Amino acid sequence: MRTYAILIASVSVQALVLSAPAIAQDKKGLSLGQVAEAQKDPVRERLDAAKRQLESGAFDAAAVALFDYVQDEKKNTEEATYYLGKALYRLGAYHSSLHFFSTLLQAGPKSRYYKSSLEWCLFISRNLEDDRRVNDVVAKYAAGEFPDGYRDEFFFRLARYHYVQALAIERGAAVGRLGETRVEDTVTGGKSLKGDLFGEDPFEAPPPPADDPDIKKKEGGGFTIDEDLFGDPVEKPKPKKKKRKKSRKKKKATGDVELTAKEHTEASERYVLRVNETSKFGARAKFLEGLVLFKNEKENEALDAFKTVVRLTHPDAEHPNETLREAAFFQLARTHFGAQQPSFSIFYYDKVDRDSYAWLDALYEASWAEFRLGVYEKALGNLLTLHSPFFKDEYFPESHILKAVIYYENCRYPEAKNILTRFLRRYEPVLEELEAMTAREQTSDKYYEALENLRGRDLAETNTEKAEILGQVLGIALADPELQRLDEAYKEVSEEEASLASYGGGFGSAAIAERLREVLTDAKQQLAREAGRAVRNQLERERDHVKTLIQQAIRIDIETSRSEQERIESQLRDVQSRPKDIEKEFIEWTDDEKLVWPFDGEYWRDELGTYELTLAHSCR
Repeated sequence: MRTYAILIASVSVQALVLSAPAIAQDKKGLSLGQVAEAQKDPVRERLDAAKRQLESGAFDAAAVALFDYVQDEKKNTEEATYYLGKALYRLGAYHSSLHFFSTLLQAGPKSRYYKSSLEWCLFISRNLEDDRRVNDVVAKYAAGEFPDGYRDEFFFRLARYHYVQALAIERGAAVGRLGETRVEDTVTGGKSLKGDLFGEDPFEAPPPPADDPDIKKKEGGGFTIDEDLFGDPVEKPKPKKKKRKKSRKKKKATGDVELTAKEHTEASERYVLRVNETSKFGARAKFLEGLVLFKNEKENEALDAFKTVVRLTHPDAEHPNETLREAAFFQLARTHFGAQQPSFSIFYYDKVDRDSYAWLDALYEASWAEFRLGVYEKALGNLLTLHSPFFKDEYFPESHILKAVIYYENCRYPEAKNILTRFLRRYEPVLEELEAMTAREQTSDKYYEALENLRGRDLAETNTEKAEILGQVLGIALADPELQRLDEAYKEVSEEEASLASYGGGFGSAAIAERLREVLTDAKQQLAREAGRAVRNQLERERDHVKTLIQQAIRIDIETSRSEQERIESQLRDVQSRPKDIEKEFIEWTDDEKLVWPFDGEYWRDELGTYELTLAHSCR
């Protein structure tokens, strides 16, 4: 029985297999494989095929297929757009990738890819020279809910973005809702530093996770831009204004209106207070908080914030950051200087390391503090370092005025007049060049073109004096950190545009390449306009500054001549009330750990910053 049963079963299976083709025939004569294929969704299969290309590493071919899918189909377009952004990111086309992720963010939290797109925007920002385009997108479309692992980083980046935007509007480098305005920065205004205000980003740009981030919608709210940051007054407006005010509110919530500098500052303050102090971004957020407090004229609170930064960035702290710690010392020095406390200011200036990018600025500003205290020998010693051959290309025109004033205060009139004569000879041609460049009526982007033309000229073949002036003008424009970032971003977008033709999979001739060229061209034009505004305002600001210095130099020269004449006349009349000359053999001796070595005209690198000039005779 058992053998018989097995035999029957085997025969039955064989019979079934043999008869399958006949059973699978329908009225149209389709095979079994054709029937299974016909039951699939061809649209879904098209998307899945493109995703398989992405998973296999064929990012260029996947991007082409996904873009064509989005253009042709109406189903699953959000999903296709999301994977298209991923494919472009993997290709290193970060600006192009941002374009597609931003379209998903526009849909708001209701999109199942909203949270994941925020994370990818964060990954993109870590790879860009200037992350403001990313922050602009996030600021417009983020509803205050960020992924848990990146919440502090998002809050800090948005706080920094709004603070920088506020400064740019005030300086005229950006346009706010009320148009361009200006602020004047003093020598130690505390509003900006060369380089990154918040220290170098401690995060390298790691590759995003292989698996897609969680795309489930989180229950609950969190504040929205409309409700929490920029809400309109509760007071009910008059009927005539209601429609306009509501429209303004709606536009503000969707990011379609330009904020004022004050609104950007308020947004920065709100975001920065949400950063956890113990996180990796806590110290940088506290530093930014100090800048906002100083900007709002809350000096004592600003000092407390900067001191907290010093504590949080100590080498023994959980998150040490020497660059940020030094920046905090610098801001402490500036804040004390602005509060008429030069002794405290000098204490903090001395903590700026000589290998730092900010050391020359600290040395120069400390000279003003020494001047206020009447410690002229040390002030002149700092300026001797600043004017040494090591730093001949550095731009500190006001240092020459300070040097002349010090000699004037000590009745060293010939030296003062000699300094002023050299200053006028050097900077009057610079003023003429600046006035010529800013006198022409032209759009902002044309100023950027002028900078590009100036950058491309071979200065070595021109007249030496003229070349030096043009080099100074170029240095003036490029010295602005804002412009440097915009310039680097422009180059970055240009390189990405040029690289489109190098991708495989028929990318260069596909429809996606044409679309991305349009996107990148628009981005370059926007950056060119912003850079042009920065160039124009930087040149105009420097023109006004140099003009003021020249006027001061002329007044000081006149006053020096008058004082010198009066001194000569008083000596002839032997008036006893004239200031008495003081003869000095040498400066006060230093401590036991240092040596006093007379200066013989030679500069040594290890001596820079330690000089003190002896005023052998003065009238103090």
